[in-house]
Amino acid sequence: MFRFKEVQLDFADIFRVFISGSSSAGKTYFAQQLLKERLFKFKRVYYFHPDFHETAPVDWPFDILFNAGLPSIEDLLAIPEHSCIILDDLYHECVNTSQIDYLYRVLSSKRKLHCIIMTQRYFAQGKFALNIRNSSNYHILMRNADERTNLRAADSMNLKKEIIKANECNENKMYQYIFIDKTNHARVTGIKVYIDIFSKYKQVIMKSKLHYLITEEDFKPRFQIIDENTANENPRSKISKSPEGSEECENPASTSSTDTIGKSNVKSTDRRELKRRVRQAVYRHKQRSVV
Repeated sequence: MFRFKEVQLDFADIFRVFISGSSSAGKTYFAQQLLKERLFKFKRVYYFHPDFHETAPVDWPFDILFNAGLPSIEDLLAIPEHSCIILDDLYHECVNTSQIDYLYRVLSSKRKLHCIIMTQRYFAQGKFALNIRNSSNYHILMRNADERTNLRAADSMNLKKEIIKANECNENKMYQYIFIDKTNHARVTGIKVYIDIFSKYKQVIMKSKLHYLITEEDFKPRFQIIDENTANENPRSKISKSPEGSEECENPASTSSTDTIGKSNVKSTDRRELKRRVRQAVYRHKQRSVV
């Protein structure tokens, strides 16, 4: 028997994404994976980059228009709704440009424009730097040469304990990332910090513990719901044994509703058995993490 929490996992209709990390940390690849995952709807990508001699800095399987330099306010107003604007390696210019400030604060919501901005310096100084960071509803912290940077960012969002745990869980990943949801919905559900948003079972950090989000269709056949917060393993479910070394940072019991989070709350022997079985279920269906 264990306790679980049922929540509705909803991402925002409009994504304003702030990606920070050192050179070669995987910022551009993460942006590509985010688009491939289709967590938000878009028809075309407008990719702005700094190199005037480069016509196509990325080779992505999307409808992309490339442009060197920052867009003007006229360019932004001409971009159709449900488009995605990517500002790659232009943050130094963005933080001192009023049209990018206007894009993040106003135009993105009104014109239904998704925005992704990439930088090597989370706390870069500029007239509009704070406005752009505060207007971003999703922050992605990647590996940083100065490890204090991500902790400073976490401290500013009152998420330091969660980020420390996320760093611990990400220690052995080649291209680690921490996805922070700053929307009002995340504030209500408490699901703010992810270390994997692309696998079938998303991994989140809550109250300094690792949890998995499992869909309702996967949860109900394997567990018998006793009341709105308590469940037990369904004796009819058959779970294959996982090989050694399949454990993650810790062994969380988990479920999700569209999405449910579960946590063990039973005697020590039962808890170990429950964790073993849930871990087996997660391993069987879990896809490899990507960054």
